[in-house]
Amino acid sequence: MNNRTALSPSAVLSYAQLLQEARDQFAIGVCIEAAEKVSEAILAMEGTLSFAANNPHLADAYALQAAICTEVRKTYHGNDTKQRYMRLSLDAYRSEIACRALGCETEALAKAHFLYGRTLAADLGDSRGYHEIAKAMNILATLADRDGVEIKAPWLY
Repeated sequence: MNNRTALSPSAVLSYAQLLQEARDQFAIGVCIEAAEKVSEAILAMEGTLSFAANNPHLADAYALQAAICTEVRKTYHGNDTKQRYMRLSLDAYRSEIACRALGCETEALAKAHFLYGRTLAADLGDSRGYHEIAKAMNILATLADRDGVEIKAPWLY
């Protein structure tokens, strides 16, 4: 077994610690450092065998990265910074969708499609965003039909 495939306890703790540091920094508004920490955590997670592409923890890390990047775009000045974090947030949304889509249709997958679509449509004027929003609505409708319950999605409002 080589070093890349061996799972050491320090590696497992390191991504968890990095994610917690990212959450803490994001909570107090230190967003650029939080974005760096979550990127490091994702790299650590992708480098271990225990994180398959459909791992919900990896998808949650991508969701955190997208949220942080979105906040950076809202609060920081400078076109270069905004464009860089726009690309990072779109990449994070796509990665989250890919992770969650490998699992099954869930409200989390619908939320990822919706936020990705809203970013494409509202921030870039890209019509593909409306298709992503439609996918989100179809997933929610499928879940509501399957469960026989109206799904309340506060992130839609």
